Amino acid sequence: MSGSTVWMPTLSRATSQSYEWRIENFSKQQLRQRQFSFPAGVENGISSSEFKLSIAMCDKITEHNLRLQLTCDSSKIKRQLHWSQWLRLSLVSNTGIDRESCSKNICTAWIFGKRKERMCMLRKSEGFSYSDGFSFTNREFVLYDDLFDKDRGLLRDDSLTIVCQVYAITYDVNCVGNWLFSPVEPTVTHDTKNTLGKDLKRMLDTGQGSDVTLVASDGKEFPAHTLILSSRSPVFSAMFEHGMKEKQEKRVTIEDLDSGVVSSLLDFMYTDSVPLPAILDPQLLFAANKYQIPTLKTVCEESMIANLTINNATKFLSYADLYGATQLRNAAKRFVVRNLSEIKKTDSWKTLRNQSPHLFDEIIDELAEVMRQLTTTLVMPSYSNFP
Repeated sequence: MSGSTVWMPTLSRATSQSYEWRIENFSKQQLRQRQFSFPAGVENGISSSEFKLSIAMCDKITEHNLRLQLTCDSSKIKRQLHWSQWLRLSLVSNTGIDRESCSKNICTAWIFGKRKERMCMLRKSEGFSYSDGFSFTNREFVLYDDLFDKDRGLLRDDSLTIVCQVYAITYDVNCVGNWLFSPVEPTVTHDTKNTLGKDLKRMLDTGQGSDVTLVASDGKEFPAHTLILSSRSPVFSAMFEHGMKEKQEKRVTIEDLDSGVVSSLLDFMYTDSVPLPAILDPQLLFAANKYQIPTLKTVCEESMIANLTINNATKFLSYADLYGATQLRNAAKRFVVRNLSEIKKTDSWKTLRNQSPHLFDEIIDELAEVMRQLTTTLVMPSYSNFP
């Protein structure tokens, strides 16, 4: 907590104090469950620890016990509960304050991420106050989805830091509630519900405007769009341009991919993303190679490299060799060489030795090269110098 004396645009002297609220493991916080009551009435969200800040009341500045609350508003429409996309931030107290004194206090808050972000005013609200206390609030403090947008940088290592600052105005002067004197700078709110990726995913899920059907090996059908498939894969592009059977029948049978892999393949072609653990499926790497989608291939390699273990390294090496995944091949081979004493005890090592002897030979060659460099680098003693 910090304090200072500043001059407000109204020429009224004010005492400024602030409080920093750090919320660890934010992604695990349940903002849409009823969790606490303060001081009366149950709210949805989380609450900070109690702290003290100065509030102007009756021409005096006195300390009050306060809390910050981050909540998610809800409403019932046709007996169904609907949650707001916005999170509400409130500064609350269980001590009463008269309406005239409210205008002698200015409350601002912001998120301290990569930079000062989402700075806003918290205002006295009749619709969001307690019978025995008072509350300053802003029902549109931040969009919940914006907090997880890495480009915005609002979260740091899954930690959210909110700073609240209160200006307690002294003397008998009211604050002018005009935008000209507001410390809040205009901000642009982005619509995260209707991004290109999400709109294309809705088209894929609903089949809206589809003109071709993909059939997986287990018979499940997926409505799709030739224009999108052709723009993402030269294999599909050639299939739909040269009068092949698939173009005439508007139906593509994929006999070597099951429905789970076909679903993941389409998700990436429409949205450029695939969730775990689907991204670790070797069949998805096969699909990326088959349909010549280099970005998907790179994403698969990156995820598989990050998840190399004693038990899967030789399998990933075999898949990388089979599907031309050069980056994964090199990483897996080095992992095997570094951990050979443990990997040689696994059944997958025996399978590699029997079914892929060329990879087995490469690993032996790598070990031999390491030994060669060690022996040529070390200066060996000459026995001719001994009597």
